[in-house]
Amino acid sequence: MSQGASATASGLELREAQLADLEPVARLMDAERPGAGRLWLTRMPWRGARNPWSGGHPLGCVLIADGDCVGYYFAIAQPIVVGATTGIATWGVDLYVRPDHRGGLASLALIRAVHRLAHPMVVATDTANPLSAGIWLRLGAIPLPQGEVSLLLPIRWARVALAMAARRVWGWQRPIAADEPDSWRGRVGERVTTGGWRSGIATEFSGAARLWSDVRHRFGLSTDRTPEFLAWRYGPGSPGGVVVMLHDRDGRARGWYAYRISIRGARLPIRVVRVLDLVAAPDDGPAIDACIADLVHRARGCAGDVIEVQGLGASFRARFEAAAFRSQVRDANPFLVLPAGAKPDPADGEWHLVPADGDGGFS
Repeated sequence: MSQGASATASGLELREAQLADLEPVARLMDAERPGAGRLWLTRMPWRGARNPWSGGHPLGCVLIADGDCVGYYFAIAQPIVVGATTGIATWGVDLYVRPDHRGGLASLALIRAVHRLAHPMVVATDTANPLSAGIWLRLGAIPLPQGEVSLLLPIRWARVALAMAARRVWGWQRPIAADEPDSWRGRVGERVTTGGWRSGIATEFSGAARLWSDVRHRFGLSTDRTPEFLAWRYGPGSPGGVVVMLHDRDGRARGWYAYRISIRGARLPIRVVRVLDLVAAPDDGPAIDACIADLVHRARGCAGDVIEVQGLGASFRARFEAAAFRSQVRDANPFLVLPAGAKPDPADGEWHLVPADGDGGFS
């Protein structure tokens, strides 16, 4: 779609988002969730100008009625591997149409318009709710098996229980506040685990990229964790995250994971240690278990209240469940539109995707 405007079936003006549209979109976000628009604006340079897969600009479209922004849809571009083919996936993360302008296929028009901007190989979302799921099915999307399930491990049971009780009384009311990057590393530096493995925080990502290159062929559908992707996703200027490498007793890199901490809840905030990624061979149980044990140790050192995991396929989920993580169904489900004839089908369970921006979950 060009930067010129077009009309939707409901008569609204639909056009590619320009820089001047970002402030009106942020105000619309703030009206729905106070603080959401301000945080969103701070991340737009990372999503657009610094994103190597977006063409140097934010991927988004807006709906205009009588000169006012009444809807928007924005996506994040990331590299993806489907079978032996690499390409771009656009992940839809921000879709909203003001209630008085819903209907008339406005949301469908927004989704179609944004994904034409990037010419992606895969079109996806990890935030489809019950209202938008039908739209994705209409586009030929398939739900990601078990993608709507989070795995949770409470660290401070009493605080989590009180927070959930507060949610039942006052509602969740997720406040949008600045994260605490200085506290993500906690009080835990390099350490030797009880099994003799060594774990430490990565200061550069070449080792993580090499391990991914060694195991990438084991996953039929995955985010492509190239050095360029890792620097963009976790390096300076990104939403942030801590990457932890694990080496076995012989000094071999066998696994790594990434996490960040988000604050959730209004009346009684809790610190959610959100796992953004975990890479190991899917059949390397000792490496996966070592990552999980180290994650729990570091979560305690960061004063985390609960650990949350999403985006991992069957082999990884089984190891987390064996470590006492429990399942919770979210109110958002990932959907993907894959290339015609793409193999293997993600229903085989061995998919391995990175959440688009790391802000979902614990709903």
